[in-house]
Amino acid sequence: MSEKAFEKSTQRQVAKFGNSLAVTIPADFAAALQLKKGDTVTVSMNSDKTLKLDANAVISQQKLAGLVDQAMAQYQGALDILAESDK
Repeated sequence: MSEKAFEKSTQRQVAKFGNSLAVTIPADFAAALQLKKGDTVTVSMNSDKTLKLDANAVISQQKLAGLVDQAMAQYQGALDILAESDK
């Protein structure tokens, strides 16, 4: 399937949030991206002055720890062999 099949857009109102301006993410967009309160996203401004929001650019500490644990469990045998060969 092409990426175009998943494109959605909506208009949102800009709000004031402290010293910054804010734009809310529609609930159906957040659900599709599996975003929840406290998650970190990357916001970029392109040369044509469009904004890009990337929900996958940053991995939370908890997700990173989980990925490291998963990799360690998966490759523990190979890591043990490498550790022994280094002695």
